[in-house]
Amino acid sequence: MTVASLVDVENQCPVPVCSPAARRDEDCVETHHGEMVADPYRWLEDPRSSETAEFIDAQARFAQEYLDQQQERPRFKDLLTSLEDYEYRSAPSRHGDYYYFSGNSGLQAKSIVYQQSSFDTEPVVFIDPNTFSESGNVSLAGYPFSPDGTVAAVVLTENGSDWRSVRLMRADRPGELGPVEITGLKFNSPYWTRDNQGFFYTRYMDPAKANLDGQTTESSTHGTIYYHRVGTPQTQDQLIYAEPDQPNLLHSVVLSDDDDQRFLLLYSCQGASNSHRVMVWDRSTENGTIQSPVFRPIISDFKCAYKFISAHGPCLYFITQLDAPRWRIVKYDVDQPADGFQNVIPQHPTDILKAAAIAYHQYLVVLYQRHAVGQLSLHDRETGKCLGTIRVPSSSISGILCKRRFPTFYFAAASSLRPVQLLQYTFPEAEPPALTPEVYFTGLSKCNFDPSKYETRQVFYPSYDGTLIPLFVTCRRDLVLDGSHPAILYAYGGFGSSVSPGYNISRLAFMLAFDGVIVVAGIRGGGEYGQTWHDAGKGHSKQTCFDDFQAAAQWLVAQGYTCPRLLAIRGASNGGLLVGACINQRPDLFGAAIPEVGVHDMLRFHRFTIGHAWTSEYGDPNDATDFAYIRRYSPLHNIQTSRPYPAILLLTADHDNRVSPLHSFKFAAALQHAVAKSSPGSTRAQPILLKVGRNSGHGGPTTIQKSIDYEVDVLCFLALVLQQSVQKTSPMEVIPDN
Repeated sequence: MTVASLVDVENQCPVPVCSPAARRDEDCVETHHGEMVADPYRWLEDPRSSETAEFIDAQARFAQEYLDQQQERPRFKDLLTSLEDYEYRSAPSRHGDYYYFSGNSGLQAKSIVYQQSSFDTEPVVFIDPNTFSESGNVSLAGYPFSPDGTVAAVVLTENGSDWRSVRLMRADRPGELGPVEITGLKFNSPYWTRDNQGFFYTRYMDPAKANLDGQTTESSTHGTIYYHRVGTPQTQDQLIYAEPDQPNLLHSVVLSDDDDQRFLLLYSCQGASNSHRVMVWDRSTENGTIQSPVFRPIISDFKCAYKFISAHGPCLYFITQLDAPRWRIVKYDVDQPADGFQNVIPQHPTDILKAAAIAYHQYLVVLYQRHAVGQLSLHDRETGKCLGTIRVPSSSISGILCKRRFPTFYFAAASSLRPVQLLQYTFPEAEPPALTPEVYFTGLSKCNFDPSKYETRQVFYPSYDGTLIPLFVTCRRDLVLDGSHPAILYAYGGFGSSVSPGYNISRLAFMLAFDGVIVVAGIRGGGEYGQTWHDAGKGHSKQTCFDDFQAAAQWLVAQGYTCPRLLAIRGASNGGLLVGACINQRPDLFGAAIPEVGVHDMLRFHRFTIGHAWTSEYGDPNDATDFAYIRRYSPLHNIQTSRPYPAILLLTADHDNRVSPLHSFKFAAALQHAVAKSSPGSTRAQPILLKVGRNSGHGGPTTIQKSIDYEVDVLCFLALVLQQSVQKTSPMEVIPDN
């Protein structure tokens, strides 16, 4: 009997058969600080074993049989395709004799990089990632140019892996990748030297010895800075900096973008805490060479975060949290080190400073965030004086592109209901007048729905301790709050990262297909209100994240937006941990849960890939006090058998070498076992499904078509478990081309 043949006649709800059984190794027990902890699915930590492959295949068959019960799959695909089908274009950037921009006509598998000699000439294809491989699994991660614009360092990834490689491409030979390949990069891109002869990069493993296929779980340590000279093999690259006795430090280099490219900055970071040490080599002195720079520390204590903005003359500009939990801008005069850091723009009384850039020589373009909503302002570079605010009708601002020699800068703005819009601002000859940007490019979705009938509301709900948490709710303007509508709640709550409502086709499709409600919560642990907000949800305060999220669910029900049976929750990465912990603690609050590429084994996360860097966020399981706290919420180790779980769809990827899929494998197997044990022989429990993305990584599928198929599965799952049919008034038709 197949899954598709089983239907709950009374409720017209699909009923799954029992999940595939995974072998349990009852002898696998590990002692942590005197506590014996069973780990019966430890064998799933080996991604290359035949038994793990069989487990993945069995889970795939079970999940697909269940999802194939949904008859609306073709309509979901049409809806998602129409929402995705809008033209996209990035801001233009000048390099040497040409302008470059990336663009997508709508449904191209990957965006293409174009080259043009002037804005009046027809663009030509410079880099087309769609031609890199027949499978479409090779993607473009960047293409930094040499200072003279004659050569681009084309950064490639395969199967969505964090591992990167570099090939060179000449500006006068579009589409031709050079023969030399530089491998072993991770999390960073090359920085060219001013003489155009080579670049610096960070690598984490010896390319001759490492397995860089993206499926390894080996810890990424010993980040090392190298210099590569154009025209030579990687084996001749020059070692620039390493700290063998500190293998977990993360190192990167930044070259200042002033005309003289005077400074080379060496960043070292303790884990993911954004606590930095910064050293600088001043190329204007006689000490050192490109192959052997002489660094001197300007920040050596790892006490807080510093983000380099740019240099002007002898001054280095930084955004920092030094004595400023909401961030401020400071400058450091390399020629007058005794003066230390001088304020340029002090900490704002309420708003969070998120980013800044030097523009047109004398200005600072500054991105603030007020209650998780982006705001742009202009400041005098020297004095920090605010010259005005740029009016942007949007909640999400990103991608500020400034060039100090050009009077125009660009930035992207988005909302829950409209695709990204590219805006531009041009500095006038005199003092800036009313600061109103111009639209440079707008992509319009071909989905036939009227955004004016919907709205995004920002509200503030009380958490368990009375703290008000920002919440964005997107739904139909005339929605009746009677608890009858499905809702999907998303949050992240970690690493100081803020969330705001942007254009997301999966959430939009959920709203349009089911007359649903989209909810984004800015819970503690994120960066919505600066370092204090982050600290309130990390380390031994991590439970606060889960409490905030559960309070959001309760508030939505109390206000009549939805009810527990119709409330789905979704989160990715650290957000996957959030979802996993919350379904253990309060399964009664939710009707469905989608933990995506989540961190679920919190007792062993530090042993795999880049997990050691997260101890600054979660604590170190090797420390007895940290272990005791982490043990209380680790999703894998707190599975319940006394209360029924909501329907669960775990999503992961076979080439995710940031959060290894082993986390989802073990959590899925343990959940399925616990549910089967608590309800032996029952076929009425909610489904627990695991889907493993093939040839994809932490960021999800690598092409637009694969992304659409991925989200079709999500909509099928939600339609089945929330018992939703497509609304008769839903705009499921595509606008025809003229």
